[in-house]
Amino acid sequence: MKAQADKHRREKVFEVGDLVYLKLVPYQLQSLAAYAYHKLHPWFYGPCEVLEGIRSVAYKHKLLTYSKIHHVFHVSCLKKHLGPGVSPVSVLPVVTKD
Repeated sequence: MKAQADKHRREKVFEVGDLVYLKLVPYQLQSLAAYAYHKLHPWFYGPCEVLEGIRSVAYKHKLLTYSKIHHVFHVSCLKKHLGPGVSPVSVLPVVTKD
């Protein structure tokens, strides 16, 4: 059972100074922004800078001073910021009648 569960898991490792996005939708925090409907909240906030790693599953972040959020997040709530050098391919292939 462990082998089957580990097939879809991947290890996320961040270095000090990396930029990451924070997934805050499950928490529906009211100190970030007011939305009329909670499903319209953005999925990720950031990017925020990683200050230090706490063991292998939690990271401390540099957040804004007015946000009322704890600055330590589990690795499952983080998504790495790819930066300006990475851009997706936006050209679609040509569609023909064949």
